[in-house]
Amino acid sequence: MGPAQCKIHGVHEFTLTSPLISFAIEQKDALKNIIICPIKIESYGKVFEYYVDSHFLQQFGIQIDNHFIYFKDRNKETKQLNDRLIIRRIIRDMISVCPICLQVVISELSSNDL
Repeated sequence: MGPAQCKIHGVHEFTLTSPLISFAIEQKDALKNIIICPIKIESYGKVFEYYVDSHFLQQFGIQIDNHFIYFKDRNKETKQLNDRLIIRRIIRDMISVCPICLQVVISELSSNDL
């Protein structure tokens, strides 16, 4: 994502997350019963990490066995799509948020699991 203005933290390179986590950030409220799932997407030789909730992934038919999901984008040389189509669907529905605000909510949600 590109730089954007956060009302609290100023200008930062925003990141993507699921709508429910974005809502938690906007409301400044740690929502209960949310399972945070880090997802990693390998694309063009880089690995991008995002945090989403389990309900978000389930709407794409992705079952959460462990709390870590790894996607591999297409490979142009071998002409394999790999996870390209599901990656595009997931990214399309994600929302841009301040990374500092995101970390605050994730830490609050993670502390609820203890």
